[in-house]
Amino acid sequence: MLLLFLSLWLARRDIISNKSKAAAGLCDWAINIVKYYDVVSEVEPKRLELAGANDKLAAANTTLKQVQDKVALLNAQVQELEDQYNKVGHTRIHCLAFLPLGHEES
Repeated sequence: MLLLFLSLWLARRDIISNKSKAAAGLCDWAINIVKYYDVVSEVEPKRLELAGANDKLAAANTTLKQVQDKVALLNAQVQELEDQYNKVGHTRIHCLAFLPLGHEES
């Protein structure tokens, strides 16, 4: 019903405007409200979807940060173990240099 009225208004805008400026203003207002409602009806679900996607992104970024921190910790532990291994290897080579030549390594 409203769309029928609005289509009639658009077809006869100049006639209504000549009869009553207040009625013309009211009809313009009604047309703009309908247009606004159409835009809001289309945009609001997208806003909600965006908010949900942003929440998922924030959760994923939090998880990513936790994983990156864990990887950094593990890399530090690996580096420490490699340093210990290299230190032991150098000490072993140094000790083997002082063994008598006839002594075999076991």
